[in-house]
Amino acid sequence: MNVASSAIFQRLYDTNDRTRDAAIAVLGLMESEDLTVHAEALVHALSNDTGSLVVPLAAAKALCRVDQRVLAKLAPTIACWASHPCVSETMVNAAAEVLSNITPATLSSAIAPQLTHPDWRGGARAA
Repeated sequence: MNVASSAIFQRLYDTNDRTRDAAIAVLGLMESEDLTVHAEALVHALSNDTGSLVVPLAAAKALCRVDQRVLAKLAPTIACWASHPCVSETMVNAAAEVLSNITPATLSSAIAPQLTHPDWRGGARAA
């Protein structure tokens, strides 16, 4: 992650609303390729419970612009987080919107290796 991008992601969690809002605005202006490079940081921002939906919803919007092949690899993480009972309906819907940007074929090819990994048996993680 380059220094400028790192600073933007750090500012997403700033307690100063103006600083945070400026970071969100920059996030909205970033190119799809740049967002793809930082997809994991966006997933973290999506799932970060700051008490406000502003940052997670901005992250969800940005994730919709990430390359779907990269997004497909992160889909299990997003789905697992979204299925947690403490996640609000608004955020579940935002996660669903992100995941709906992945074609079934791309999703299949991304998660199939995880499901055939030796640590998995019958689709459930071995104890």
